[in-house]
Amino acid sequence: MDRETFESRTVSIEKALAVNTQATTELGHKIDAFINAFPEGDFEGHRRYHEEMIQQMEDRRKLRQEIIYHLAKSSTWAALVGLAVVLYNRFKGV
Repeated sequence: MDRETFESRTVSIEKALAVNTQATTELGHKIDAFINAFPEGDFEGHRRYHEEMIQQMEDRRKLRQEIIYHLAKSSTWAALVGLAVVLYNRFKGV
């Protein structure tokens, strides 16, 4: 390899290294910004908070479904008992 080719490759490698160093620095700034975006830099705590909120929403949804089911069941029984009373009173004198 002659000196000119060597120097050309060296310059090319140095440029690539400078670009890589700049990209790494920018990535480090982005990571810092990401971590600092969370209260006290606690992204794990933030994730747990969201998981807890999701669990609470699921619990509320389940409770609402159970209440609706109970009301439907109770209403059905009340209607059946009411119908039985009406039929009893209607045919008791016959």
